[in-house]
Amino acid sequence: MEATTGLLTVANGSPVTANVSGTGTVGLTGVGVTVSDTVTGPGGITVAAGTGTLTNTVTTGTISNNSTANAINLTGDDMVLAGAITAGTSAINIDSATAGRSIVLGTGGSGLGLASAELTTITGSGR
Repeated sequence: MEATTGLLTVANGSPVTANVSGTGTVGLTGVGVTVSDTVTGPGGITVAAGTGTLTNTVTTGTISNNSTANAINLTGDDMVLAGAITAGTSAINIDSATAGRSIVLGTGGSGLGLASAELTTITGSGR
């Protein structure tokens, strides 16, 4: 898939594997989303895995807004973050799909858990 301008949204009821680049806004949705290649969305990126797992693979999975001012939004009830997520000076927003579900940093507890190694894959200086 390649978007050159405008909005690209890929929706699927099962896991989605994406290789997307372009100049517009990118949206990947499903009950479970796997990013196994580069996804670049200078207009912003939304990856919504619903109640499934959002997986960003280590070997080639990169999510980037190409250092623009547009946010990267990641939503899922579970996340496996191994590939780079870079937002330049914009925000990276992380949320669970289920209302009231806790986000746990480090180990222990229940909810959307993000280990230290997963947090190190995220870089950006926005708010």
